[in-house]
Amino acid sequence: MVAVDDSKESITAVKKVCEIIPDKDKLILIHAHHIYEPGYAIHFSEGELEKFHQKKLKGIKESLQPALDQIKRPYDWIFKEGPPPYTVCCEVHEQNVDILVMGDRGSGSSLRRVFLGSFCNYCLHYAPCNVLVVKDEERANADWEKIV
Repeated sequence: MVAVDDSKESITAVKKVCEIIPDKDKLILIHAHHIYEPGYAIHFSEGELEKFHQKKLKGIKESLQPALDQIKRPYDWIFKEGPPPYTVCCEVHEQNVDILVMGDRGSGSSLRRVFLGSFCNYCLHYAPCNVLVVKDEERANADWEKIV
């Protein structure tokens, strides 16, 4: 299972999983998004909110389609509403998957992660399977250079 959004890190994760997982195995792509109630914290009517989510999902599919066209293996999409890390971990359990793969966006400062947490960190600790976090090669090298 690969947790995806519309980032370049998701594309990198999809490509990496296809390098390491046998061709016969089906790929499951999952995207979870927060539930926003109409009128709560954002000013969308129920219809506008549905259009917003559909546009977002369409963008995710379009951004990943070139990578998916290259892999030539079966895949399924799962779209869920709920807190993304928790929702993805629940789906991992329900689907009984062997490995969860995700791209590391490295977004935000350490202070931000302390207060808000991180998707990858949550899944590393709570997913009921092995977790592979795929780093962008350029950023991984830059991060390494900071500590040596």
